[in-house]
Amino acid sequence: MMEKININNTMMNYRDIGEGRPVYFIHGNAIDLESNYLFYEPLFEGKPFRRIYIDLPGMGESEANNSIESTNDILDIVLKFIETLTGDAPLILVGHSFGGYMCLGIMDRLKAHVLAGFITCPVVEGQMKFRKVEPLNQQIDEDFEVKDNKSYYDEYLDMTVRVNEETWK
Repeated sequence: MMEKININNTMMNYRDIGEGRPVYFIHGNAIDLESNYLFYEPLFEGKPFRRIYIDLPGMGESEANNSIESTNDILDIVLKFIETLTGDAPLILVGHSFGGYMCLGIMDRLKAHVLAGFITCPVVEGQMKFRKVEPLNQQIDEDFEVKDNKSYYDEYLDMTVRVNEETWK
């Protein structure tokens, strides 16, 4: 079940499931909490963890607050969100891409409270002009008809290595 909470004048959408040690799931840029929920929830279901999936500001169903001007502003909102939901309880972080970047900031600011972090494909350098990104080496396995979410297909092609109907789904 989705919930909303006002953090620093930004309505944040999240999903809070289970009880036990809090695990925060932070998604990548331009996607939403469903990306983590669909992948990780089957792995955690029935385990003694409180799973908190967040929609970052301006993504998913969280508000885009015009006062947010930097990733530090987003990090401040996420830190306040964590403080509001779980206080200073020891926690675990899971982040992907931009969410991994946020996790690195949380780990730095909440050193005493973060027990573990699992980050995949983290952004290490936030400024594009300082990044070195390898070119996409794409393999198109098959042609297929795109029926659903056609508006996302170009973005899918821009970032997907193995192009086939299964990875599209």
